[in-house]
Amino acid sequence: MWILSYLPTWIFYAIAVLGILGVISSYVLGMIPLINQYKLPLEVISIVVIAFGVFIIGGVENELSWQAKVKELEAQVAIATAKSNETNTVIQQKVITKIQVVKEQIEVIKKEIEVQKEYINTDCRVNSIAVELYNKAVTEPVGVTK
Repeated sequence: MWILSYLPTWIFYAIAVLGILGVISSYVLGMIPLINQYKLPLEVISIVVIAFGVFIIGGVENELSWQAKVKELEAQVAIATAKSNETNTVIQQKVITKIQVVKEQIEVIKKEIEVQKEYINTDCRVNSIAVELYNKAVTEPVGVTK
């Protein structure tokens, strides 16, 4: 069937019309005495040509309808891709903002630890206040709203 896709579609309509004209001409030519003997073969050939033409026209129309559906779906995919790109930029902005907030939190915690260095003594024993600062930093991030 792929070979037939190289032919223009009007050829298949012409084949079907040619078959119909063949059937009509077989009835007309059947009235002429000398040509009467060729009436049956002409009818059979014309009916086969009509059947072939209608079959191919059906295949062509089906292919055209599928191509239209494919174009419609490609347009929907293009719209979805554009929306996806927009959503991706929004998500990226949120991620960048969160990363920036986390970096700010780290800086705040570093400053608090610098201010309160005396909570860690020379024996590397952590004072209870430093533990509370750490727990606060882990459980209650600074600047993040839920």
